[in-house]
Amino acid sequence: MKYDSKDDAHLYLAGSFVKFKGEPIYVVNVRDMKEAKCIKAGTEEYIKVPVAEMDFTPFKLGYYYDDRNKRTYYVERQPHRKWRQGITNDNCKAKGRHRFQLPHVTDKGIVTLLKGEYLSLAKAKAKAKKEDIDIPFHRLFSIDKHNTLRYKTRVIGVMVKNKVELLPTYAFLNELIQETVNENN
Repeated sequence: MKYDSKDDAHLYLAGSFVKFKGEPIYVVNVRDMKEAKCIKAGTEEYIKVPVAEMDFTPFKLGYYYDDRNKRTYYVERQPHRKWRQGITNDNCKAKGRHRFQLPHVTDKGIVTLLKGEYLSLAKAKAKAKKEDIDIPFHRLFSIDKHNTLRYKTRVIGVMVKNKVELLPTYAFLNELIQETVNENN
């Protein structure tokens, strides 16, 4: 993306998550038209990143489990045009019972959300039973302590003896959930 000035670049980039070499980074500030001060997501490591090498392809958002507060959210990007590049609190919303704010850049959960690295289904089931909350095992699916399956926060069926039983209304998800379950075991 080409910017008209340093201030223009700072306005569009500062405070947002973008990609650099396939990894999520948080833009702290833009020093000049060529370089930005960033933090690698999930760490406290500062790096200098050439603005021209930043990748603005959208993150595939989905479930986020807040390990500190024991809450699960389904996060979606809002289609705000001509606003910030990347992911910010301004252009994200979450479905859940609690107010959502993107986790701090150093939080490991942000990496899970932005890179889509979830627990296996078996680990998610065990954690759900232990913590009594929905635990995501894919960006689109979560499971609770009663083996209830959710798709984007909607109850779609249950797991019975490692077999998925979908509600008739959600039969269209059968292939996707079967693929996901088979990949995750």
